[in-house]
Amino acid sequence: MHRDEFENLKENVGELISINAFFSTTLQSQVALNFTDNGFGRPDYESVLFDIHVDCCSLSAKPFGNVQHLSFIKDEYEILFCHVVLELSNDENIELKGLVEHFSKYVVETKSTLLALADVLTEMGKYEKARHFSELFLSGLEPLIQNQLACVTQSNIGLLDYHEGHYEKAMQKYETGVSMQLIQQTVELPSDEHDGRRHNLGLLYNNIGIIYIHNAKYDEALNFFQKALDHIFDNHIDITNVFSNIAVLYCYKCEYQLALEYSEKALTLE
Repeated sequence: MHRDEFENLKENVGELISINAFFSTTLQSQVALNFTDNGFGRPDYESVLFDIHVDCCSLSAKPFGNVQHLSFIKDEYEILFCHVVLELSNDENIELKGLVEHFSKYVVETKSTLLALADVLTEMGKYEKARHFSELFLSGLEPLIQNQLACVTQSNIGLLDYHEGHYEKAMQKYETGVSMQLIQQTVELPSDEHDGRRHNLGLLYNNIGIIYIHNAKYDEALNFFQKALDHIFDNHIDITNVFSNIAVLYCYKCEYQLALEYSEKALTLE
């Protein structure tokens, strides 16, 4: 471990420190010591041995597993963790419990752990990995044209293309999403679900408008932003984004008074 990271670790003893990867451990301290290598020849690094205490009886979920029988080297007695904090806390830890409940609720609401994982990876800036899990989710949907989650996922992949600067690819994904949404609107649905799909269509129109801004096609962009406003729920936070985008558009057109007006509209909804 780099010395700076080691110092940061010491300063945060007692806090929650999450590792967003699998954490390989062993039941044998000598095996772990063999991997530390005593830090020889690396003056900027410290050898660190984690001593993990787990009260299995007090945990409702077990974020670890004995993989010795799957390991190529059986005598390493390997235990694999999928979530790590410096001191594994029990269910009475309010902060950790709240964190787990948040992600559990998020996964349930999205109906798919793959989509939840893709969204988290997007927030982390891991766009290629997010794309992989989004496309993996799409591959399991049938029929695509009638599935609302497929439409949303197409839009999300378009957003990944946008973040990577592939505006034409993003536009194609957004337009595919719009086509799917329009087809789905012909299906009879409960009013609340129909309104939700109309709202999602508005989000797609907003994304298309952003692409047109990047292409300096401001009239087309304004047209799609207006469509977005016509579809997104009244007073919804997403309208703030549309107003902000319109303000940016007018800045590019040097129409600063209109830019100011739409910026103020965005602020009133935040």
